[in-house]
Amino acid sequence: MVPLGVESLQFSKSKQLLNLMASAYSSEFGDFHRAGYSGNGSILSGSGHKGGYYPSQITFRVSALTGDSAFEEDPLPLPCPADVNDYLMHLQFRLKVFSGLSYFYVQPASVEMIGMPAEVPYDERIYLAGFNLNGVPATDRIVLEVLDPAGARISRFHLELQ
Repeated sequence: MVPLGVESLQFSKSKQLLNLMASAYSSEFGDFHRAGYSGNGSILSGSGHKGGYYPSQITFRVSALTGDSAFEEDPLPLPCPADVNDYLMHLQFRLKVFSGLSYFYVQPASVEMIGMPAEVPYDERIYLAGFNLNGVPATDRIVLEVLDPAGARISRFHLELQ
């Protein structure tokens, strides 16, 4: 598991908070290890080679929680939806892969909501979004984008191996 961080947002009219937490999982991460110190270090593959490729499959776990307290100071403003539960149930995801100044998008191969059943209104929804990344060099930068039900980006989480 690679923790990617948290982000706090606040619905503008209701002042209700939305906290997002993200992490990345792949069985292939077990083959990677860090050489050197943070800032000067690098990620090595299981064979000891610098560089290489991102795992061919990565699953991102994203938790979306509403409540009265923010995980971060100064939450970012967010337009207030008509129904917060419906909003949480229809979040979308995509990866933006940067290679230098150019980029391309990768759509999820699968998206699954786990935890509380969808028919039960609840203040937390947990998603598993699986992506296929065959041949993406480890020197590229990957950004998981969280989109609202209309497809507008509301948050992003960075995953870098270099």
